[in-house]
Amino acid sequence: MQSNATTVAGYLAGLPEDRRAAIKAVRAIVNKKLPRGYVEGFEHGHIGWTAPLETYVAVAKKAHAKNK
Repeated sequence: MQSNATTVAGYLAGLPEDRRAAIKAVRAIVNKKLPRGYVEGFEHGHIGWTAPLETYVAVAKKAHAKNK
């Protein structure tokens, strides 16, 4: 469901209660399972997760060092 909300909290507040409960359950699982450093956000009408540049660079450096 696409939304005009600008935040995760705003998106959740606009959902019907049954959908809100389902989305909260999925978010809890995703947030628990994602590697450290990922950030939850809200863009283009949807909840999403991104790796900030500093996280991406740290992972790339670790992979590069491992392949030496």
